[in-house]
Amino acid sequence: MKKGIGTLVLFLIGFSACEEKIEPGQTLVHTLEFGKGNQNHKAFISQARSIALDSEHNIYVADMGLVEVKVFDINGKYLRTIGREGRGPGEFLGSFNIEIIDSTLIVHDFVGYKVLFFDLMGNFKESFKLEKYHVNPFVISDSVLITGFAGAPFQQELEEEPVFYKFTREGVPISQFGRFPGNRTNIPAMYYRSDLDTENGQLHVIYWFIPLYQVIDIETEKVLHEFDFSDFEPFMQYKENETLEGLNPNNFNDKTKDIVSYFVYIEVYGNRVFLLRATDTKNIMIDEFILDGGTLTHKETHIYLFRRGEFYGVLDFEYIPELDVFIVLEGYKGSPFVISKYEKVSNREF
Repeated sequence: MKKGIGTLVLFLIGFSACEEKIEPGQTLVHTLEFGKGNQNHKAFISQARSIALDSEHNIYVADMGLVEVKVFDINGKYLRTIGREGRGPGEFLGSFNIEIIDSTLIVHDFVGYKVLFFDLMGNFKESFKLEKYHVNPFVISDSVLITGFAGAPFQQELEEEPVFYKFTREGVPISQFGRFPGNRTNIPAMYYRSDLDTENGQLHVIYWFIPLYQVIDIETEKVLHEFDFSDFEPFMQYKENETLEGLNPNNFNDKTKDIVSYFVYIEVYGNRVFLLRATDTKNIMIDEFILDGGTLTHKETHIYLFRRGEFYGVLDFEYIPELDVFIVLEGYKGSPFVISKYEKVSNREF
């Protein structure tokens, strides 16, 4: 058994493999990091927003700073770049998200009001225009595309506003459904920010600032299950801030300093639900649950305690069941964005 192995820096630009001391309570170990280094190198990640994985476990990174999608293999080797900045065919603007379904890369261009489709080698296939600004990235189930609220972040009076929108693959609107939970009067849409995932014909929704998890049947648009995390032990200490009413862009940041984020990102694989916990401890905490019909059981919490620089936060994450690893998009203050790979301590020998 080897313990306390120091970091080994490889000669590849923007790429490092890591072994490190395990702290008490830590269940994840940081084993790989890439994307930083020489800003002129094609593997450099400037300002990323989301990541996606294909069936070969290649990692796709939405680099908003350079307005392109970068592709790496599971070991951090740069493979190719997809797309470029612009308004023409196969081009998009600087604020976008990505998703992969089967052999198709979907780019949701927020600023350009457009959804684009590429094959995984980067060949542009088709696109469609959106009439409204949607704050959520698109997710897909079979041939149905789903996204969230279409309005201004500070819009209030949301009683009659739908939460979700469905489109065909060609961009034809199918329906609008769902209602904002809780008090919908004088509360800005920003407060209902959510993250989405799909699995087996169901839409899974978690809200950033509301301790609520919903499972919705995509075909019937009915809520199948709702889970209130108010009684989830890590969150019982929190109280909602009641000063949200009447918020506007000028005072939003000041008034929301004490608002608690619960879970911010969701990944669902079969009956396994992974929720990234938002904490004020600046560590990674991913709670794993088992969803069995109408029962949600907490299985374990995957924890990484940060010691590498001034950690800003997690922007997105993916789980690879076959490898039992997490791929995490991270930001650091004053530094570029990086992709990290985390393995379970229990799966490794030191």
